[in-house]
Amino acid sequence: GRPVFVTVILTLFIGIILRTIIVAAWGTDPRGMPTPWDTMGTLTLGSARISLNALGAIAAGALALVGFYVLIKRSRLGVAMRATASDQEAALAQGIPVGRVFSASWFIAGALAALAGIFLAMFPRTADVNMGFIALRAFPAVLVGGLESALGAVVASVLLGVSEVLAQAYINPALGQFGRGFHEVFPYLLMIVFLAVRPYGLFGQRRVERV
Repeated sequence: GRPVFVTVILTLFIGIILRTIIVAAWGTDPRGMPTPWDTMGTLTLGSARISLNALGAIAAGALALVGFYVLIKRSRLGVAMRATASDQEAALAQGIPVGRVFSASWFIAGALAALAGIFLAMFPRTADVNMGFIALRAFPAVLVGGLESALGAVVASVLLGVSEVLAQAYINPALGQFGRGFHEVFPYLLMIVFLAVRPYGLFGQRRVERV
């Protein structure tokens, strides 16, 4: 029954605790992630060379998204999750075990985060204690795509990722010394623009409240 903002702050707090435990248990040295394929292997498509690790991450992400869509749209758990997200009291009145739905939702979120962490730790990157901060990049994608739309978050993630790469290639050099690392904040600038122009996002529902 708490606002979403409370859940976000609590999640960040738990993340700090887990990060402290990881540092105490395994130290701060970066570690590599072994793969079942050639880590240095690449696939050539025209003039582009794509690493097998990147292809594996794309394939795993696509399968996870398809599985999540089927779960949300075609399963009883998915219907219960959508009903709970829409109105907890109404879901309880219909006999939906809201507590179990929340537990299942957290479990699914943790599993998807673990899958993402595995591929983020593969070559050319490594697993380190600061790797979790990359999750902060999800905020612009969720807000730009629309809080109510999983599809919007995916589309916005791709668009923001492409815009960040283009900003690094074209905007950073044009800004000179000021342009160092500018591409990293570019998605957040786009988020601010969307919040000012279209606060409900690309695929979000525009809510009209009569007073």
